[in-house]
Amino acid sequence: MQQGLEKLRQHLEGEKNYHEARYRLRHRDGHWVWVEDRGQITARNDKGRPVSISGTTTDITEAYEAQQAKARFISTVSHELRTPLTAINGAIGLLAGGALGSFEPAVQNLLQIARNNGQNLVMLINDLLDLDRLQSGKLQLSLQPQRLRPLLEGALQLNQPYADNFAVRLVAEQLDDAEVLVDSQRLLQVLANLLSNAAKFSHSGGEVQLRSVLGHNMIRVSVTDHGIGIDPQQQHLLFRTFSQIDSSDARQRGGSGLGLSICRDLIERMNGIIGVDSEAGTGSCFWFELPLAGPASKAGNTHDQQD
Repeated sequence: MQQGLEKLRQHLEGEKNYHEARYRLRHRDGHWVWVEDRGQITARNDKGRPVSISGTTTDITEAYEAQQAKARFISTVSHELRTPLTAINGAIGLLAGGALGSFEPAVQNLLQIARNNGQNLVMLINDLLDLDRLQSGKLQLSLQPQRLRPLLEGALQLNQPYADNFAVRLVAEQLDDAEVLVDSQRLLQVLANLLSNAAKFSHSGGEVQLRSVLGHNMIRVSVTDHGIGIDPQQQHLLFRTFSQIDSSDARQRGGSGLGLSICRDLIERMNGIIGVDSEAGTGSCFWFELPLAGPASKAGNTHDQQD
């Protein structure tokens, strides 16, 4: 409930564009129910203060309990898969590295395919575990004042080898700098997801532009590609867990449907917002905004993620 009130305050004071929160309430007959609040300011007075807000409060108890059961199942399966998969990948790596001698090119090719798919499974399991920790409130972010530009430059360098697989170049168009209150490792995770997606859905020989533009009390980071684009009618699916847009090209290029959902949760827990601007056939611009670290920001703040 306390976090719900804090999110409402952030919206009323203009720190967030909308209000959304989940929390427990005690029913009049004594049992607890989970509810979800959604709302947005609909009118302000001449001084900019909110005078009207519209929204809903929905009983989501059944959906919440089903989600918790699913999360427990995912967590159990992910942990059980991780140990044998580590052994399998290790064995394949030894074979590919020549531990038992050299192999014919056709065998080497098969080993490389197995190795690549093993690495993809590891990334999927890591995404599942991150999702479980986010949804259960077990994942904590250590928010520290950080200069943004070095993190962006590091993300470009770290993700260029992946983009090379698609003959795509990652470039910095404009990198305004500012101090932000973030968990640097988790922010790099968000950037890696956005940059790798942009490279994957770009045309061969294309470019992906990374920008950061300073605004009023915030800074916007954007990743722009010139690839296949996204139908506006399907964009609402992008940040939902396990959702993928319905296109043959998207299915062919793969993905778990988890990455953008995790990005959304991480950015929101760094007090930011995330979104996309795109049209089919013209490319996409995924962006997020972070508030600037001001005098009121406390170094070493640990964000406990519970809804």
